[in-house]
Amino acid sequence: KAVHEAKLLNLVTDKAYHTLNWQPVWDFERTIKETVLWYREANQISPGDSAKFQTLTRQQIESYQADIFKTNKTLIKI
Repeated sequence: KAVHEAKLLNLVTDKAYHTLNWQPVWDFERTIKETVLWYREANQISPGDSAKFQTLTRQQIESYQADIFKTNKTLIKI
């Protein structure tokens, strides 16, 4: 019987918060909004057009990075 990986995965951020002083840049609502927007836009791209997928993904990463700088957060504080 196949083991479903999703049952084994769990995102726990408390250790990152306490060990690295990590905080999320986007709250839950913004994260869901950006995820839905990415999927909506991705569904408009032809499956073979990897350049457009790369551009879409790069734009979202750049938006996330811009928000990091706006909030004066770093990815990891050591």
